[in-house]
Amino acid sequence: MENDPGPTYNWFGDLDYSWFDNSGSLASVPFFEVVPDQLAQMVETSSARQPLRLTFGPGDCTTTSRSQNCTEACSNPATLFAPANLRACTALAGAALLVQNETYSVNPSDAQTAEVMNAWQVPELSAYNATALLGRVAECISESCTVVSKLGECPDDLRTLAGMEVKADNLGALSSRLARYCDGIKVEVSADIAGPGVSFEI
Repeated sequence: MENDPGPTYNWFGDLDYSWFDNSGSLASVPFFEVVPDQLAQMVETSSARQPLRLTFGPGDCTTTSRSQNCTEACSNPATLFAPANLRACTALAGAALLVQNETYSVNPSDAQTAEVMNAWQVPELSAYNATALLGRVAECISESCTVVSKLGECPDDLRTLAGMEVKADNLGALSSRLARYCDGIKVEVSADIAGPGVSFEI
């Protein structure tokens, strides 16, 4: 995340979430655009009852101390909204909702799954507060629409995103609304943002 000399939008204490309005660089936009795509893919995969694979790369789940820990990075708003973390954390939250509604289960006895969960300190998905994490993302995006953004105007359904109930049954609707946040910005999403990396299947 780059330092932005512009205004700070203080929605979560003294933390700065002005990355969405960084007029100096659009570098974080492709990372954000992966978020709704991943959630939509999860919905499609779960509807087809196919295995769900979560992928992690070297820059994912970086904490304030620069360690690799998804549990810490995703629970701290100061690191959650770093571009690479936002992608990884929303993927974990979406998967957690699908585990908690018993669409999927995690097999910790699988060697690759255990290795990835250990290396990235992935939280226990069956107990993870995914609703709170996705609620924070929805609130931040909704609030960002109330300020003048150099990236363009927000559609009405994004301005009210904070009031949306987050649950497994409406991941598709959440994904669809988030996908419209970057309308009008012509940016190619690189496949390298979501991979290559290591992954585990649930």
